[in-house]
Amino acid sequence: TSRHPPLVHRGYWARMTATRTLCDAFARGCGEERFNVVNVGCGYDTLAMYVLDAHGARARVVEVDHAEVIGRKRAKCERSEAWWAATTSGAYAAVACDVRDLGAVENVFGSDGVAFDWSLPTLVVAECVLAYLPEGKSSELVGFFGARVERGAFVAYDPIEPDDAFGQQMMKNVSSRGCAFAGIRDAPNVRGAIARYVENGWKR
Repeated sequence: TSRHPPLVHRGYWARMTATRTLCDAFARGCGEERFNVVNVGCGYDTLAMYVLDAHGARARVVEVDHAEVIGRKRAKCERSEAWWAATTSGAYAAVACDVRDLGAVENVFGSDGVAFDWSLPTLVVAECVLAYLPEGKSSELVGFFGARVERGAFVAYDPIEPDDAFGQQMMKNVSSRGCAFAGIRDAPNVRGAIARYVENGWKR
């Protein structure tokens, strides 16, 4: 079994800690009000259980990812009483969805999908997701939530600067593993990342 170097593990830790810290800050900003967290491209992380454990009945978490990922995640979590309690109470939903397909995303949050209250403060989380989407798709996804979230924020973690020395090596590394950053040039720098939001329904 190959092992990641320590720096990679530190990077994972920093990313997880930053995301959880931002979720906690968002929850505090909501006062006593209930709020939503949408984890786009959730993978196998445990952010949902962290939020529900930390903020209890105030939080509603919806996670979306490919059917294969959601199936495996459910299989791993079904042994957990906390997972069953959150699922049966409606506090948590894990939904199969190809986020590259805007129609599929619309179905998830439409009348036939999960019950969702857009009037509540909503935090959208996308950890290392947008850069993997095909060109132009990240703006569509950001715009989908920008058009619906009345009060909220979008937390994203994505690579930038693909053309400097570090970026070129990064691009080679991910390409060699067959998982290229297809959409990185939608927002190749901080200015581009800001533009992606303000041009797609987010105020700042």
